[in-house]
Amino acid sequence: MTELIYDTIGEDVAEYLKENRPSPGVRWHQQLTENYGVRQLVSRCYEAIGMAKDCDNIRELREKVARHYGKRQVQFTLFLKPPKD
Repeated sequence: MTELIYDTIGEDVAEYLKENRPSPGVRWHQQLTENYGVRQLVSRCYEAIGMAKDCDNIRELREKVARHYGKRQVQFTLFLKPPKD
């Protein structure tokens, strides 16, 4: 969830979240006010849901979200044959 939602919101909101951790039992989104972060957070959630509707697996969703927010892939997946017994 962090990679798909919280890492894509504005730097100021991300910094606020890091500096103002909620007390135990309170979720991140419950501490935000209408003026600071709720709209960005809800917007990101709906964007991720929209992208997820066209994905077959979580890997595909992660790639779409990364591309959408301007990230680039730096490590490729490498497939190896299974070891012989």
